[in-house]
Amino acid sequence: MFDPTNMQSGTYTYLVSSSGPCPSASATVSVVVNSLPNAGSDGNLELSDNAAAVSLFESLGGVPQSGGSWTPNATNDMYDPATMNPGVYTYTVLGTAPCPTASATVTVSETNAPNAGENASLVLCARSDPVDLLTVLNGTPDPDGAWTGPSELGSSFFDPAIALEGDYSYTIVGTGTCLNNTATVNVNVMDSRIRHIDGTATVDELGTLLFTTSPELPDADSIVWTIPTGWNWAGTDNVSVGRNGMPWIHRMQRIYTICARAYGGGCAATRRSALKRS
Repeated sequence: MFDPTNMQSGTYTYLVSSSGPCPSASATVSVVVNSLPNAGSDGNLELSDNAAAVSLFESLGGVPQSGGSWTPNATNDMYDPATMNPGVYTYTVLGTAPCPTASATVTVSETNAPNAGENASLVLCARSDPVDLLTVLNGTPDPDGAWTGPSELGSSFFDPAIALEGDYSYTIVGTGTCLNNTATVNVNVMDSRIRHIDGTATVDELGTLLFTTSPELPDADSIVWTIPTGWNWAGTDNVSVGRNGMPWIHRMQRIYTICARAYGGGCAATRRSALKRS
């Protein structure tokens, strides 16, 4: 008996010894032992539908030998969710006769990746109505995500009257092997509200007056002043960029108010101040 589990390939000689004058007789058997093919054992692969290509071969169990083939076809043993469909992929290693062919399978499943949309920016006036940040995000974000930022929104609506400006991140939690996905809206609230016009409240003689606005308005691109009829500008100044004050020349007439209007980012706000003749 030849046992391929513990005996080697080679030439085996069968000898029949003679008796008397007859010579002995012999015959040989040349034995070749082929290795059984090893396709490994069945495995599973779970991944996100937006994942990079991964190796099916590495998802097989055991110690499979290389050089086999996949059905359906998997180029270079790789599975790419962008171009391939989930399902059962069979790895086959051909056997050399009389050894049978070996095969094992990898069952591929995909999980839908979360989509938080794409980053965006938003400019609002301080007195604008609340805005749904979900509609500001680019792309097609999934609903039911969570917002985090400088203020706790409680929903997807940003109210410039109470919420702080800054970066607000929208996160969709991934399931299975899919990672969380996040997109951000940068919110800039343009505060152009002038709370005070600082300067004299009474005028008793012809002279040069200086009025300034407060508080500082870093969002203001310019502050435009309007003077009553009969007043002249000092020099050629008629627009104050940013937060600068404006000098005035007063001619004694019936003058009661001056006006400063701040502009910036498409927003505007006005403040008036009354003056009286003493």
